[in-house]
Amino acid sequence: MASHLHQPHHFFKVVLEDAARSGKLGIPAKFARDYGDSLSNPVFIKVPSGKIWELELVKCGGKMWFRNGWLNFAKHYSVEPGHFLVLRYEGGSHFHVIISIELQRRSNIQMLSKK
Repeated sequence: MASHLHQPHHFFKVVLEDAARSGKLGIPAKFARDYGDSLSNPVFIKVPSGKIWELELVKCGGKMWFRNGWLNFAKHYSVEPGHFLVLRYEGGSHFHVIISIELQRRSNIQMLSKK
């Protein structure tokens, strides 16, 4: 096992329309390459309040995504396209997530200022 697996690793994800339509949230390719072998089902996502959500991790053709459980998580926290997620991998298929709507707000402000 590589030594980098013992250190916290972060990645971010901008939620796109596809995440709502397809019912899954893609995981960046670099994270999948570096950490995919150390992940197993289920995975656990912890929010700042301490609540932990169980999600299914799908691996196929070198790609990975969160699937079963993702839509319930997204609905519960009102995650929409344009929201920004920061995920920290803590090892053992556990993640900590921070959800930000800042990108969506900035985008809406920019669109309004162009009118």
